[in-house]
Amino acid sequence: MPSLATTARPELVGTVAVVDLEAACELYGRDMLPYPLGRRRPVGSVWLATRDVGPIEDRLDGDLRCIRAWVEALVRADVCVECRVRYRDEDTADLRLHGLRAGELGFVAAQGVDPEAVDIVHIYAVPPGALGTAIVDSAGLVGRGAHACIAVAGNEHGLPEPPEPLDEPDDFGFPTPHASPWESGIRTVDEQNVVATGTVQSRYAPAGHWGIDADRRILRWVQVDDDGDYLYAPGDAGYAEPMDAEMLRGCIEGFIADDLAIVRSESGWGGQ
Repeated sequence: MPSLATTARPELVGTVAVVDLEAACELYGRDMLPYPLGRRRPVGSVWLATRDVGPIEDRLDGDLRCIRAWVEALVRADVCVECRVRYRDEDTADLRLHGLRAGELGFVAAQGVDPEAVDIVHIYAVPPGALGTAIVDSAGLVGRGAHACIAVAGNEHGLPEPPEPLDEPDDFGFPTPHASPWESGIRTVDEQNVVATGTVQSRYAPAGHWGIDADRRILRWVQVDDDGDYLYAPGDAGYAEPMDAEMLRGCIEGFIADDLAIVRSESGWGGQ
């Protein structure tokens, strides 16, 4: 069972099957779970047909009453934070965390798998101001990398392409070879040495599709074997610099603060 290894004082609210969480969200007008929560594999029709469960409306007042507050907070969330970490080891399930803040409420949902291989989600209540801390402390960071700057060679992980060396004109207008990124201190890392890749985005409005939003800012990092964590520079710069938990927390909290500022300006809300 995944847990939030964090100082943010998480309180387990409840655990629910992904298919039940889907039904609860549909009842509240959401046709999909918030990214990155979702089915890792197809759910068998026989299993669904033979489940002895009642209508979702009744269950939210019964065995699933524990998650009602999360669903109601989701549909009125001021800001959501979406974190996903993928691992090179195919036997290790990717980490999927979804945080939300709605007024004075804060939640983090962590997806896992139960002993019968059913996709489940553990929902934790956290102080709304500790959302970034809860996400970062659970992301599996190991510490700052040892090199000043790296670029990952290879395309298996869908990472930004390494920067290309550019030719610059000399004083007479003739092109002269620019020092390559590698000569400028960027260390090349083979993609086989990347043991994990992570992404974080935040949003203040419901998503139009499930997945990473190409139109929104993104934090992207890599974890290098026997080295440490590196955060990619914004945009398509193609290189990453050493990152620790405090740096990632600051970036996430900055995203949250920017989204809350937009919410305040659009609604006149005066909360902090």
